[in-house]
Amino acid sequence: MGNDLKILLVDAHPDDAIVACGGTIHKLKKQGAEVRSIYFCPCTEDPKNKGHLQDHRNACKLLGIDHLYEHKFARNILELHKQEVRDILYKIREDYKPDLVLCPNLSDLHQDHKAVAECCLTIFRDTSTILGYEVLRSVGSTFQPNVLIILKPSHAHRKILALKLYKSQMKARSYFFSEDQFLAHLVMRGTQARSKYAEAFELIWGRWK
Repeated sequence: MGNDLKILLVDAHPDDAIVACGGTIHKLKKQGAEVRSIYFCPCTEDPKNKGHLQDHRNACKLLGIDHLYEHKFARNILELHKQEVRDILYKIREDYKPDLVLCPNLSDLHQDHKAVAECCLTIFRDTSTILGYEVLRSVGSTFQPNVLIILKPSHAHRKILALKLYKSQMKARSYFFSEDQFLAHLVMRGTQARSKYAEAFELIWGRWK
């Protein structure tokens, strides 16, 4: 993986993919991949998220993400706008033609995440490999990771640096958004992969050139 690949990160909310697979993003970028990212719900209606979008842009820049698509649907009702989401993803598919799509997994408990995962399967199943990432705060009990991507310490540490840029979330949601929690999860998945660090995914659809 990596060389000359076109990768699309699909988030319901800013930070989903970086929280779930920021180490993998950095690894693939270092291998020469082009990475673009999209989110649908900026969550700006919550005063606790003041500054969140700029935090997200800073984190994307640190990880070397090449382009960020930004949209403004209200959170928690994204499932009511699935046709609009599919239309947006279809346009990106036709313009960008990603080889690999990283999106929430199909068993995610958050309704916005699940809606995005279902839309990605509909739009990209004929054109791309689709991996469902793991958002720890909303992962369902039926999530069965069958892809583990091994990370070097440099990949894991760059992920942590990116997550530290989400100052609004570190302050508002310290019970979840903490360096200790993120590192512990990288180590846990690393143990399963017989390495120091790893990130876990569900293979939703496989299509490799």
